[in-house]
Amino acid sequence: MDEASPTALTGGDASRAGRLTGAGPTRRARAQGGRPHEVRVTYSDAEFAVVVAAAQRAGLAVASWVGDAAVRAGHRPEQQPVAGWGAVMQGLMMPRQELMAVRGLLRNIGVNLNTVAATANSTGALAPQALAVVQVAERTVGKFDEALAQLAVVVERLDAAIVEARQRQLGGGGS
Repeated sequence: MDEASPTALTGGDASRAGRLTGAGPTRRARAQGGRPHEVRVTYSDAEFAVVVAAAQRAGLAVASWVGDAAVRAGHRPEQQPVAGWGAVMQGLMMPRQELMAVRGLLRNIGVNLNTVAATANSTGALAPQALAVVQVAERTVGKFDEALAQLAVVVERLDAAIVEARQRQLGGGGS
């Protein structure tokens, strides 16, 4: 097997990766208490070539680079669930259900208004149910407004959670 090929580095011999750069890879700093846990990771030739190249760019042994990359990824704020996410999703579902119900009512009102208009066009007078249809339409618009107001509150909470998560991600703190 060719010494410079990524497959020559399989089998856990990460120290050989340094010979490809000429400088020699470095180890990670010692961890207090050591590192008693081990994970075996397998790669395709193409994946391993990418990992070896990244380790070389960082000047680290392959295993050191993989360990550092995994720990860094685990500490990223965007990988952590947003606090209260369940409540936000539940808050979105309530107005969605309400809006779906209002949509059904609006469809029915449209049918009723068409009936009222057809009667008015054919007789020249408003049907007796015209006032009732208008009142139902007014109540439905009120429900629609309420659902939109609920949705606006949830969207504001969601925006605030996103801003807070971005601030944590950028190291800006947040509450």
